[in-house]
Amino acid sequence: MQDSIYQMIFSQEYADFPVHQIHYMFVKLPALWKIQPDYKGGYWILDGEDKKGQIFVNSQNAEYVDYIKWFLENGQLLYLDEYREYGYPYKRRIYLNGSVAYSVYFDMYGQKIYEVNESNGVVTWFKQGRVSKIYPSLNEFEKDLRSKYGYL
Repeated sequence: MQDSIYQMIFSQEYADFPVHQIHYMFVKLPALWKIQPDYKGGYWILDGEDKKGQIFVNSQNAEYVDYIKWFLENGQLLYLDEYREYGYPYKRRIYLNGSVAYSVYFDMYGQKIYEVNESNGVVTWFKQGRVSKIYPSLNEFEKDLRSKYGYL
């Protein structure tokens, strides 16, 4: 349901934005980090020999990013960035002790649109990078969006 809410917001608020996929070589990385094939159809993101992330590519075109897993120093999953045809990470799942703690949705400028606390269902709505409203549940958030946009 969260992804359909996002698609609805995007189609209403950002309909005129040009869309394009992101090539794996254009993933933003810190200086001196590099991208190297993982020999399974994806790529490792390396800082020296340390694996900092793993790029998973589109099944239709192996040069375009579907999602990236980012790791802590100990190899534990920190977060997962999901990319769509818009050419930017539209969703970030933040992990805590192996489970999703938050799902954060972004616009094409990297600004948060909303985030969901996965443990209690609280949704925080953002406008221009600032908290606009906090909803006690995803259902309340959806209800408010239905009144604004008329459908979901």
